[in-house]
Amino acid sequence: MRSLDDIYEAIEEINNSTMFCLFVDTEPMTFEEAVKDERWRLAMDEEMKAIERNNTWQLATLLKGK
Repeated sequence: MRSLDDIYEAIEEINNSTMFCLFVDTEPMTFEEAVKDERWRLAMDEEMKAIERNNTWQLATLLKGK
């Protein structure tokens, strides 16, 4: 994966649509895309471990009809 410095060096003229296209190419836009990439799965696993370790959430049962 290219660094931002590499991207900026490779582009002489940067506009919003060019930057959007570059970022779309480097980061998944949906969970379905992210889960296919080992690096993103590892990042998600680490985030879940941190949430559990810090006790920042509780598993709860949804109310009926929700």
